[in-house]
Amino acid sequence: MPVVAPLFEEILEADDREAIPGARPVLSFHEGDDAEFLRRIESEQRERVELARRGVWHGSWAELSRPRAVARDGLAGLSRRFADARPILLPRVARGELDGVRPEIAEAFALRERCERPGGLARWLAEREGELPEGFTLQRRRPPRTADGRDVEKVALAWRGAGRRGVRDLWIKTGRLSDHPEDASMRLRLAFGREVDDDASADELRHELVAELTDALLPAARAATENGALAAAAEAIAGEALHLRGAIAYWNAPEGGARFHHDAFAVDNGQAGVCFVQVEGRTAWLALSVADLAGRVREFCECLADGELPWLVDELFAAPSSLPRLLELVADERRLTTELALPGCGLLGPLTDRGPEFTSFLADAGHALLLEAGDALLLPNHGLGRTAMHSVFCASHLPSYGISFALRRARPSAPDPPPPPDDPDERPDAREIRRRRRRSPRRRGRAR
Repeated sequence: MPVVAPLFEEILEADDREAIPGARPVLSFHEGDDAEFLRRIESEQRERVELARRGVWHGSWAELSRPRAVARDGLAGLSRRFADARPILLPRVARGELDGVRPEIAEAFALRERCERPGGLARWLAEREGELPEGFTLQRRRPPRTADGRDVEKVALAWRGAGRRGVRDLWIKTGRLSDHPEDASMRLRLAFGREVDDDASADELRHELVAELTDALLPAARAATENGALAAAAEAIAGEALHLRGAIAYWNAPEGGARFHHDAFAVDNGQAGVCFVQVEGRTAWLALSVADLAGRVREFCECLADGELPWLVDELFAAPSSLPRLLELVADERRLTTELALPGCGLLGPLTDRGPEFTSFLADAGHALLLEAGDALLLPNHGLGRTAMHSVFCASHLPSYGISFALRRARPSAPDPPPPPDDPDERPDAREIRRRRRRSPRRRGRAR
């Protein structure tokens, strides 16, 4: 009679369990789990976190005090992961730099408080106008607002270089991450042009100007942008020099975070991925390629079709035809990948952002990790069909602080832009725009 491995080892040693290089193993658990399993969790845990996002509980995780995962075949293995759009963690790569900018980190949290109300960003920038790099000025006019009701404030900036060269569509924006009353998360973004339309722009001049503003204004940004170890690691893994551009500062607070999403574009604009640097506090992540997420969704849905988690089927697929239609969708690899790449994962959003069942399922499959101050996470993307998907949770009792940068390839500079138009409201238009061994989710169900 074959020996059945204890649940703890069964999960950790599963043939198809992912191991994110640089990360320690994470397991999900529930107070109703087997006593021996919980005892092993207690004896081996390094950190324990409770996950909740905007009123939805996503379960409990334990990061184990085991060695960090190492990529098979060393650097060649990391490079394959980058090409396959799988995440890579660079632990503690910015810790030394952050130790030298503690006052800036304190300033970052003061900035968050000021930016919670309209006018706070403008006043903060006015106080620092003298610190702007040469050629940059604040504009007194307000750039057009978006229809996003989470926006708090947007301030325009301009730059004039030698001769008549000039750019007048730079901006900094603050906003909330959600409208949930218990989510105090904020973000601050530096960018240019028309939101959405110009997000995929390949205009290198404007990307470089935003990078200058980021270094001058964003607290602790230089711990990443002037970090030789981070730059060397990214270049070695990607096989080419990558530059940190397009910064977004995140203050993820309890109940905050982000649903599953990616940072890829339908066109090649020079962006090869995203690098998130944890500056203060902790965040919990689910991160995997869109191809791997498609495989996990298919695996999970097959378990549902086999009668696992019947209450979940009742909640998500009330109509008799709903589950069969979903199974038809997930059986089509191209349709499934396309749907997952849509905002909110399209029709699959109610499942992919489901907690704790699907969140715990992915964690036990090896796609979870915890970021601490000084860690950097590389999230490659090579188009909509080959990109890293990620979901984020606050893992601190207080708001955390992290900065997300676009990883851009070195490309020839775009031609100089035309002189600034006479109409200050007119801006340049730049529209460049396994089936594997089945893992049953039975243990991860809610107690009913």
